[in-house]
Amino acid sequence: MTRRIRMALSTALHVALAGALLMGACTDDEPPPGDATADGATATETSDDGDAIEVIGLDYAYGNLPPTVGVGTRLSLVNESDAEAHEIVAL
Repeated sequence: MTRRIRMALSTALHVALAGALLMGACTDDEPPPGDATADGATATETSDDGDAIEVIGLDYAYGNLPPTVGVGTRLSLVNESDAEAHEIVAL
């Protein structure tokens, strides 16, 4: 197999893999608000008392992370992981 063919096959494989990952990420199957999160806790959609919703950073996971939040909802992150540093970016 020539080098040119190998590069073309490698590029095609990378493009197909990237496309498959993007298609898998684009889904409308969102769990309803209040469903159990990764750690089994029930997340609330917004904080009624004006306090921030506390999200827990665990080893390779997040706990108490609501699937959606209302406009103006504040999130607070507590990192309880020994293995990973965690951060939240909300858009």
